[in-house]
Amino acid sequence: MIALAEFFLLIQRYGLLGLLFASIAGSTIFLPFPVEVFLPLVASARIGLLEIILTASIGSVIGTLINYGVGFMGIKIAYRKNLRQELKKSKRFVEKHGYIGLFVLLILPLPLPVDPLTVLAGVWRMDLRRFTLVVFTAKILKYSFTLRFFDFMVKWMGFL
Repeated sequence: MIALAEFFLLIQRYGLLGLLFASIAGSTIFLPFPVEVFLPLVASARIGLLEIILTASIGSVIGTLINYGVGFMGIKIAYRKNLRQELKKSKRFVEKHGYIGLFVLLILPLPLPVDPLTVLAGVWRMDLRRFTLVVFTAKILKYSFTLRFFDFMVKWMGFL
């Protein structure tokens, strides 16, 4: 498995392209890690904040679409593996909270394990366009907040 340190090297070497690949990988169920840990590194390279936010958000959306596809295709496997009870719980969450619940969980500035929820969005066939819009909007806001906070802390501490 690829270590976080290798993603840091990828970003140092390739900048925004490295961030895009790290964002895709970090947003999948296969290599879940908080993408926001990379944002200060890219920001310290004097790359524009808007470019960083858009690149990380696009990468995260691609990663969550992979998760959605896994869920969309994997419902039969889940039923065969006797996960009916867990699926019922997730169905209740989707029915009760829907897109707003997903948005709130995605925007929280905490490294929550939300990747399984994006798989479940595919399982429960959430509308793909609305799902993508919710994920993209939440990621833009979350990464904007993260970078603004980092920028504030750097200036407040007098590093740059």
